[in-house]
Amino acid sequence: TRLQKRLRRTFMKIITNDNYHEQNFFRSTWNKLRVFGIGPKYLTYRLKWNILARQPFETKAPVHVDLELSSVCDLRCKMCPHGRDTFEGLDKHLLKYETARKVIEECAELGIASMKFSGRGEATLHPKVAELAAYANR
Repeated sequence: TRLQKRLRRTFMKIITNDNYHEQNFFRSTWNKLRVFGIGPKYLTYRLKWNILARQPFETKAPVHVDLELSSVCDLRCKMCPHGRDTFEGLDKHLLKYETARKVIEECAELGIASMKFSGRGEATLHPKVAELAAYANR
């Protein structure tokens, strides 16, 4: 596909480029592959992450998805809206388990390689966060 050709071209530029940071990115990714046995899917994901940040072009799906499981938080940090009075009155909810599974399934169908449970709240307050993490990791 066009994206794969562009990734391959950019990858070759990275490994032959004099830019230290890009070479450092390649070396660190290669070392992870070697040492931890991480496969080529991870390398492709990290290349997309690195390249799309600098060279915008359209892809069929995002490289990464943030899924807000909870807008509830039991802390009141000063730098966070939960710690201010202005957050009072905003909806605080937990994402329905079925909805979260459906989003995870759709992301898997699109080939999205990275997902983070984050947002305005504390994801670990969701009663089924462990099940959802295991489901997303399959």
